[in-house]
Amino acid sequence: MEVYNEELDFNLISKILSSYLSIGRYQDALDFSVKIKEYDEEGIIYSLLITAFSKLNPFEESVKYAESLVPKVIHPIYIYRALGELYFERGDMEKAYKSYDLMIESIPEDNFTPRLLFAKLVRSKNFIDLSLRNDPLNECPAKNFHTKL
Repeated sequence: MEVYNEELDFNLISKILSSYLSIGRYQDALDFSVKIKEYDEEGIIYSLLITAFSKLNPFEESVKYAESLVPKVIHPIYIYRALGELYFERGDMEKAYKSYDLMIESIPEDNFTPRLLFAKLVRSKNFIDLSLRNDPLNECPAKNFHTKL
């Protein structure tokens, strides 16, 4: 019986990938991914790989890569977040908005811990209505009103 396996430790894996990204070693992050035996249910690890992939490949290929990962996880929250970031950085606000909306729709429960962080993220992008819809403390009737300010 195996007590600990670093290839299944999602925290360690995400820290390793984040370290590669922070020092610009994008190919090393992608190379490291072949050692990963299992991925988290929300796509955190995949989102880090999307970031690495996007630094080394054209935008269109990066979007296709990200979209190909969506069916591989149960709740593709972070994959949609990464897609939103790709579109936002490209200046495609409509597709960024749609990706962030899918990110929120992918959250399986109201008390999901990062929910307020996501509200802050979409607020920083000026997608106010998504921010209000994502805030579990907000009972505003506008939470289903979709308008980009």
